Amino acid sequence: METQRRILEEIIAGWRKHHKEIGLKIKKLAKGQNPKILSLCCSDSRVDLDVIFNLKEQGEMFQVKNVGGLFTEDAKAAFVYALVHLNPQVILVVHHTKCGGYSALLDRKSVEKEIEYYMLENGGGLARLRVDEYLKNEGARADEAGYKRVITEEGARIQLDRILYFFKVYYPDVHKKITAGKLLLLPMMYDLETDEVYLLPENIKESLEGPRVPLSRLAV
Repeated sequence: METQRRILEEIIAGWRKHHKEIGLKIKKLAKGQNPKILSLCCSDSRVDLDVIFNLKEQGEMFQVKNVGGLFTEDAKAAFVYALVHLNPQVILVVHHTKCGGYSALLDRKSVEKEIEYYMLENGGGLARLRVDEYLKNEGARADEAGYKRVITEEGARIQLDRILYFFKVYYPDVHKKITAGKLLLLPMMYDLETDEVYLLPENIKESLEGPRVPLSRLAV
């Protein structure tokens, strides 16, 4: 109970500070939103894109978060709303290392069935199958940490393909904006151990062999 009381005090103090700092801007936000960024990422408490990218202004990012950062039915609804009714200029698709959702695919005996079903149903499970097939066909190897990372990166590529296919079929105008570069779709990985952000490798071979391109080297 004492721990809960301290947490509640932190929440209240945090809100009071926020309320004092936001001032008159809240009236502007209440009239409507105009986020520059649309993002899809994991609900992991350690993956806070506002903090990672130091986005200080409330309302800058339209965030879609779920287990594994997957393009689920809920995510589709959020993406459609943002891309049809708002005007984001950049879409971030962010996966991260040490993801519990993808780890569940490697330890099905102990994982809760709800998580396993969720990952398999939304394309996450396909990542392990593809990586295992590639390793077998190419005679390649990866240590445990590398194996998990490659699976997560392949999972991110699968979600990227799902996003592009969905909009190509159902919202071709949005798809054309992406393919024409008018709407930047940027897939990336966040390394929880180093705080590094790097661009998603293009395929399994590049995930295995590297090197990975840090976000800081992205040409703008």
